[in-house]
Amino acid sequence: MTDHHQKDLPGPGRGSGGRPIRCLVAIGIASTWGFAAGLVDSGCFGQAELADGWLRLRYLAAAGLLQASVCALVGLGLWGVLSVLPGGTRGERQDLRALISIHVAGILTSVTLVALRMAHTRLLGDVTVFSTAGIGTTFGVFVAALAIGAASVWLASRILSESVETVVRASHAFAIVGGAAALISTGLVSLGLPFSGGGAGAAAGRPNVLLISIDSLRADVWEEYLNEHASPTLRRFVDGSRRYRDAHTSYSHSLASHASMLSGLHPPEHGAVHQIVESSSVGSAIDPSLELLAERLSAEGYETFGVMSNAWLGPPYGLEAGFQTYVNHGIARSLGTFNFPLAMTVSTAGYYVRFAEQFVFGRSHPNSRLLRAWLETRDRSRPFFAFLHYIEMHTPNGIAPDSERFLSGPYAGIGGFEVSNRFDAGEFSDQQMPAVRDHVRALNLAALAQMDTYLAPVLDALMNDGWLENTLVILLSDHGENLYEKAGNYGHGHVYNTVSHVPFVVSVPGEAGGSDRDGLVSVIDVAPTFYAYTETRPPDGLSGRDLSGPGSRTAGTEDDRVYVQGWDHDNAGWARAVLWADGTKLIVNASGDEELYDRVADPHEHHDRVGDQPERARRYRHRFDTLVGAMRQADQEPIDIDSLPSEVSDQLRALGYLK
Repeated sequence: MTDHHQKDLPGPGRGSGGRPIRCLVAIGIASTWGFAAGLVDSGCFGQAELADGWLRLRYLAAAGLLQASVCALVGLGLWGVLSVLPGGTRGERQDLRALISIHVAGILTSVTLVALRMAHTRLLGDVTVFSTAGIGTTFGVFVAALAIGAASVWLASRILSESVETVVRASHAFAIVGGAAALISTGLVSLGLPFSGGGAGAAAGRPNVLLISIDSLRADVWEEYLNEHASPTLRRFVDGSRRYRDAHTSYSHSLASHASMLSGLHPPEHGAVHQIVESSSVGSAIDPSLELLAERLSAEGYETFGVMSNAWLGPPYGLEAGFQTYVNHGIARSLGTFNFPLAMTVSTAGYYVRFAEQFVFGRSHPNSRLLRAWLETRDRSRPFFAFLHYIEMHTPNGIAPDSERFLSGPYAGIGGFEVSNRFDAGEFSDQQMPAVRDHVRALNLAALAQMDTYLAPVLDALMNDGWLENTLVILLSDHGENLYEKAGNYGHGHVYNTVSHVPFVVSVPGEAGGSDRDGLVSVIDVAPTFYAYTETRPPDGLSGRDLSGPGSRTAGTEDDRVYVQGWDHDNAGWARAVLWADGTKLIVNASGDEELYDRVADPHEHHDRVGDQPERARRYRHRFDTLVGAMRQADQEPIDIDSLPSEVSDQLRALGYLK
């Protein structure tokens, strides 16, 4: 082989002058295979609806860049290793192996990333990456990749031993293709052309609306945390907002409660309700004939964006309807806008970039990062409706980072799952239960402190970047939690105050100083409030009311009550309650038995008044029956568990809903 040919080779030991070029060739080869993997990787976009072909092209370019970047790093590292190995000047056979090694590394890098992701998400389920099984799986995949790589290099070297010049020329062509692809992809990704969508002109100049939902947060834990532990950021936001002290969920479960937020209807009216069938928690889909909040605002020209972490809030239950961009548990179902964090969400290489980011910056939350990046890159001339959800407070709570200031006593070292298992096994005596209740409450407070950290970047952006000047924000919870109190369990169910009473904070542009509101409100008021504030005609027949004005429910008026539904585990059916603005609460259990409480004199519901106030109970039972009897009854047929998408059933099983 001539010196001219040797000078072009990216193999080791050919003199210092050619090393930068050979290094670039090595990077180009690996990058080209990375871009090829990006084309294949775009197949994962198939589960996400994209607004148009241009948007798909930009996400494809981003996937290619991410894959190419990872492959280029591997190629560069391999070239560096080969450059210092002994025997690096042994001629064209060594150069051939170097070239083939870089090609194989480029191919195997992408394949290994996919294999690792599939192994961790499909085979291990909810097993953590750093567990024994997780580390063992990772090690096994890497060993397999190295073995396949070594065998491939050996075999290809033998087959191509007489075709060195052809391999060199092909490798140079690969490098040029990789460089060109990098330039084109960078241009596509960098273009500042946000998706505008249909009807944008009709919405110009109208205000934004943002819904923030914290899963499983009860009102009294929220108040205690605000009063004693809140960060300056959270305190500043809440102090500048309306704080509704008597707010309640519509259902003691995420599916039905969020369906009420997005529809403005009671659970029987929208149909998306939680049920227990053969010891597994299942749900029914929302009535497809209903037009949800995101659908109506999208039709009005609003950009709609939803990022959440709850399997109940998407397919097959229907709550994703109308969101142009919808991401749940890191899985994108629809993409109506482009930004790079979203590209990382949908690409295989981005999965590892996000994992590394979370590992290094563990106090940040992917949902917060996605929303903030979207706010920073979106077209401000177009109004938006955004829905941001967090599930980390869902019981049983683990031991959150930096929770030492909350946890003390005999159970300080155990998390919620261990508490729950020991309770179910009958290990706690009646004398121990007060300390157990104190401990699980402390776990809730510690989890809320972590949530405070997650919320901070979003609240900072809202308050410091001018968004609150034209954005109505509602921050609430979908339901509370029972902490071994009224219903005797650790979790949510039934309709007692521990579960029905939720935080409800409304930031109204132009209202300075904030205020406390004692009026009775419900999560079904979210949609009517957003419709009124955005001057959007609501669908007919909403049960909620507008809170953007003075609104709340007043005793003696036509709408002076809220309806709450939940699951009565003792009687294997629904419990229902109506709370009136005068403080009366009537519960009808699944068995038909009644409970009557005076919420003013007895806020913790210790004293059932059915026995000593029978006339009052009869009067309010009549009002209860009239209200419930007048409700539209949507179909509530449970979803077949076997038909659930695997990622949904895996998430529900990890939360303990499926047996």
